[in-house]
Amino acid sequence: MPPSEPDFDSPGFDLIDCINKRFPNEQSLAAIEDHILYIKDRISQHNEEISNAIRTQNIIERSGREELERATKIIKELMQRIYDMKSQAKKSEQTVNEITCDIKQLDNAKKNLTSAVTMLNNLHILVESVEKLKEIYNKNEYRQTASILASTQDVMKQFSNYKHIPQINHLSKELDRLCDNITERINLDFRRVFEVPNAKQSISKHDIKLVAEACLVVSLLGEPTCENLIEWFLDLQLTEYIALFKDSQLNLSSLGGVDKRYAWLKKHLLEFEEKYGFLFPPQWRMSERMVIKFCEITRESLTRIMNSHPNEVKYDSYVFAITKTTAFEALLTKRFNASDLCIPTQEGVAPVTENAGFEGIISSSFEKFSHVFTKAQESAIQKLMEQSIDEHNKMLRSVNKDDPSVVFSSSNHLFQQYKSSLLQCVQLTKKSALLDLHEVFKKYLRDYAFKVLQLHLKAPNLNSTTSLNKLSSDASGGKMFSAATYGAAGLLQSLLRDDAGRYKIEPNQVCSVILTADYCLETTQQLETKLKETIDSAFVNQVDLNPEIDIFNELINGCIQILIRYMELGCEGGFSSMIKTQWSSVQTPIGHSPFVDEITRSLQSHIPMIRNLLREGRKYFMQLCNKFITLFTHKYITNLFRCRLLSRGGAEQLLLDTHTLKKFLINLPCYDSDIKTAPASYTKATIKGMSKAEMVLKVVLVPHNTVESFVESYYKLLPESNLAEFQRILEVKGVKKNEASQLVAAYNSHIPDTRGTS
Repeated sequence: MPPSEPDFDSPGFDLIDCINKRFPNEQSLAAIEDHILYIKDRISQHNEEISNAIRTQNIIERSGREELERATKIIKELMQRIYDMKSQAKKSEQTVNEITCDIKQLDNAKKNLTSAVTMLNNLHILVESVEKLKEIYNKNEYRQTASILASTQDVMKQFSNYKHIPQINHLSKELDRLCDNITERINLDFRRVFEVPNAKQSISKHDIKLVAEACLVVSLLGEPTCENLIEWFLDLQLTEYIALFKDSQLNLSSLGGVDKRYAWLKKHLLEFEEKYGFLFPPQWRMSERMVIKFCEITRESLTRIMNSHPNEVKYDSYVFAITKTTAFEALLTKRFNASDLCIPTQEGVAPVTENAGFEGIISSSFEKFSHVFTKAQESAIQKLMEQSIDEHNKMLRSVNKDDPSVVFSSSNHLFQQYKSSLLQCVQLTKKSALLDLHEVFKKYLRDYAFKVLQLHLKAPNLNSTTSLNKLSSDASGGKMFSAATYGAAGLLQSLLRDDAGRYKIEPNQVCSVILTADYCLETTQQLETKLKETIDSAFVNQVDLNPEIDIFNELINGCIQILIRYMELGCEGGFSSMIKTQWSSVQTPIGHSPFVDEITRSLQSHIPMIRNLLREGRKYFMQLCNKFITLFTHKYITNLFRCRLLSRGGAEQLLLDTHTLKKFLINLPCYDSDIKTAPASYTKATIKGMSKAEMVLKVVLVPHNTVESFVESYYKLLPESNLAEFQRILEVKGVKKNEASQLVAAYNSHIPDTRGTS
């Protein structure tokens, strides 16, 4: 059996290795002859296989050449056929072009012939029409004239591109001359029919027909001719109005006589529509145009009157005139609904729309004198403000601590006056006058906050009229934020300086200020929204009551701080007892300390009272509780640090007292109330503050004999503390200076380790 052949094609084939494997020793060389014979047989087989492969390849190569020659011949034949087809297509295209060229020539000839015949026919019509117009234009046969003129104008349009031809140009000029003659003839007929004294007489049937047919002709004579005739006719109709209400007629031309102007138009419009309305084409809109002309004349007349005598424009006459005018404009808008005509105003020419209509066409003349209305409204508001200040001064002299907290009626009176002024202004105008009135509203909102509400806070530095006026004037000058802050801050400072309790806070008055300021705050927001919805869109961005809203917010916050100070003063006795107790001599605690009872009694008396006073403003009561608990826990911890040299028993006693206070404070807002659960935000703040106080006392209880152990316990109990607080705790424990130095050094060296482990 022949040995297995190695893989000669393998990249890793090694000849020497192969021989060594075949003949590993001398004994194996005995078979070398057989192996040589085997190799020669294999070589002969491979040579035979190669010869067969070469012969097969030659046969395939010859077949390929024959197929290639055959394919080349077929391609040549195909290319010849394509060339022949392209030649035939070109010949066919030339034949078609020759045929269609003749057809196009025939079509062009036909089109030119048709156009020539049509133009000749139109020329014939034009010549005949011009001749007919020459015959009839002097005979007042306007219906026939209108018919001929319409057809002539249609024909002339066909010759618009041929006016360079002398004959066409001559006919065009002849037609223009005839139109001018017809226009002049119609103008004469209109003057004969409508001018005084004929206008006072009834129009005959013949003249009615004449005018109606003449209007048809005028509509064809072009817009300038039509407009000139309409303007002449409208001026004629308003001649009487101009004469009656000229500036020299003081009784009729004054602001007090505007209603007579509008009454004249109403009467004249009815007579006009009854007498002449049917004569004119509807598209002329003669009634509307006459009304617009009347309004334009009236606006100019009223403007002249007010500009010539500005000091005589009084409130009553001004309001009367603008009220009558806006009502008249609304009536015109309703009467001539959604006209497409353009109305001239002082701001320019504006189209009449269904929404705007005739609004402002006359009343825009009053805008310049809107200060007359604004000053009158300001005077009324100022008088009300003075009455409010007097009433509140009397109220303060008779104040009773048992009085309930209420929203002061003066605030309601103020906003009722605002509402009345706003309604009056909206009825008159929604433009600059309303914006000016908005500034008046802003001014007296500030005055109410500083001159009325702050009176009830009884701050010594704000009690005088001079101080209040200064605050109000500062706010009016753009310092409203600082003024409001100064009012609250100044009052708090006076309370903080009042160590002897000489200054007495009246919670019912402070709560009344909160409720009233809250009412003013909400109503001011509504007022701003209403103003923006009502005022003309051009002035919307100028409406801004946010500074006044901020003033009331600041006032509320200041009042809450005053109530917190009131509660804080009630706890002062308890804190004083806490500090004065000899904690170094206290032994094992039995119950809570007396100072806890003093603090709880004070808070139990204050919280239900304030909650009842703020029952209409519960959100402010919760704000007060949240702010108070933050202040109280901070102050409690501060007083803990003032309890120096705590013995172990003293620290345990204070820890018990702190836990007792914590349990009481958690439910403080609900004390003596049907509500049993305090808000989560309050509870969280209480637990956080009082838990820190407990941790401080637990640190005090930790022995400081082992420095590292004490510092590690400190960091675990008070992870958010600092060096100053650490030193104060050492003082409370009564640690000696040399020991304190070691503890401080250990605390400082422990900081990096703590940060590294974290």
